[in-house]
Amino acid sequence: MKAKKSKKSGGNLNLAAFFLAAIFFLILFSFLVKFFMVFNQSKVNGKSPVNILVQGQENAVLAISPTEKKLSVILIKEDIDRKSISNLLGISIDANIKSESIIPSKGIKEEISDILLDYREIKTDLNFFDRVRIFVFVKSLSQDSIQEDTISVTSSKEEIDTAILPLVSDKSIQDEGKSVEVVNASGIDGAGSNLARTVTNMGGNVILVSTSQDVSQESFIGYKGEKSYTVDRFSDVFNFEAKEYTGNSIADVIIVVGKNFGEGL
Repeated sequence: MKAKKSKKSGGNLNLAAFFLAAIFFLILFSFLVKFFMVFNQSKVNGKSPVNILVQGQENAVLAISPTEKKLSVILIKEDIDRKSISNLLGISIDANIKSESIIPSKGIKEEISDILLDYREIKTDLNFFDRVRIFVFVKSLSQDSIQEDTISVTSSKEEIDTAILPLVSDKSIQDEGKSVEVVNASGIDGAGSNLARTVTNMGGNVILVSTSQDVSQESFIGYKGEKSYTVDRFSDVFNFEAKEYTGNSIADVIIVVGKNFGEGL
């Protein structure tokens, strides 16, 4: 009888060990899944430019260009909201940082530790991987690689675009040199021109802006031949589906602006 009890006890221990191991691996698997999900949701990939709006005692946009190894700080004189800043500069805003303790004009390199590593006062949609990448990138820059300019709402679009283009343009888009046509099929006056301005400031070669007689519910990016970096970049920034284009156009890339324009910006 004692031998049977001992055998039964050993079996229970093995079963308990099995369940403990199963729970451990389940927790480990869940952690790895969450890790990769957060990693894949990063706004900073170390390759493409990223524009970060910093709202503190002053407003500023940090335009980070990993390929060119430079950081541009665009100070905004007036106190306006995110959408107004995006419209004013003709650029997309990829992420936000908020803290009343931030004063960008004091020197962004000096402020970078507080901006990216202080979890108490800072509010941001950047995740842990974004913060680490930006922190390491900015700390590696020489002072000569950091440019600064100030923009006012009283400046004309032409003045702003002339100042903005060298600060925020994507060199990879410029190097590909794809021609771009923007078709306004949203039924909203000016939607095509507004998007074309952002495309141009990104380094895109806009050769035509037209208006469609037919209204499209959905926006999309059409391309001819193989999908390029330019197409992928526009698709990410505007949150438009990219697909092969079968219509007539002299451009390499055709951006159709539908009624949902602006939902992903």
